[in-house]
Amino acid sequence: MKFTTEVKTPVNKIFSHRSKYMLLGSCFAENMGENLHKYRFEGINNPFGILFNPISIAQGLERILDEKYLTPQDLFRYNGLWHSYLYHSAFSDADPQIVLDRANQQIADAHNILPKTDFLIITFGSSWVYMRDSRVVANCHKLPENNFVRKRLSVSDIVDVYKPLLDRIFRTAPEIKVIISVSPVRYLRDGAVDNSLNKATLLLAVEQLVNAFAQLTYFPAYEILLDELRDYRFYADDMVHPSKMTQNIVWQRFVESFFTDETLAFLPQIDKLHKMLEHNTMHEASDEAAVFKARIESQKSIVNKYLNACSLMNF
Repeated sequence: MKFTTEVKTPVNKIFSHRSKYMLLGSCFAENMGENLHKYRFEGINNPFGILFNPISIAQGLERILDEKYLTPQDLFRYNGLWHSYLYHSAFSDADPQIVLDRANQQIADAHNILPKTDFLIITFGSSWVYMRDSRVVANCHKLPENNFVRKRLSVSDIVDVYKPLLDRIFRTAPEIKVIISVSPVRYLRDGAVDNSLNKATLLLAVEQLVNAFAQLTYFPAYEILLDELRDYRFYADDMVHPSKMTQNIVWQRFVESFFTDETLAFLPQIDKLHKMLEHNTMHEASDEAAVFKARIESQKSIVNKYLNACSLMNF
């Protein structure tokens, strides 16, 4: 007997270690990016830091396309640190030049890789936005809420921004494929009903975009957790974020949907090397430790031979 209703996922097995990717979006996207990095895929993870709403993601992509760098006028000082409303607080610093250097290096790297990117992965987190001076901000940097106007985007607000943006992206990178998802993280500040409306807005906008662009695929991360796993044991202790186990389940569904058979077959070799590297040897000078180090080097050789064939850096 089956105890779950399985959510169908798309099948487009063309993502390999020869593919380049760029990923933007919510903390769920950050989890996916960490896995791609762990398995040595080449790409850029969240060049603006974690972004929750579709408009901030679009603003970031536009800056990448235009190669538009931050200037000192884009920064403000609060609580001893310099910030940008376009970036996550991970970029903030007591030295404004460090903020500019970090941010602009990300823009330069992303601008250079975008035309060669095979997969653009976007995850929408929330349709709620905060606005200051009539512009959507990516992060409030803990300023008091009365500094901002809070509103929920409409479906047309999102679609009207993304249609011309995606047109530009496809002209810049004609071979690129876009994978879009909605984060399964729950936003319960205004209650469960509002969370449903919030996510529904994102889902309806994504549906229109998928119907408008053949190069765009929806990956149902939200539905896998809400409709297939469907149990609080798949959430972290806060009952809002997916647990580590759930992140791994969704990741497995993602790789089964998009990775080539060759790539899927090789991932266990990288897993094996990671486990070996994480192992703590009790007596470094022992014969047993020497044998284990030789095994690590042998496994590295296997992995690096494959990575080198894909023009990737060694472990």
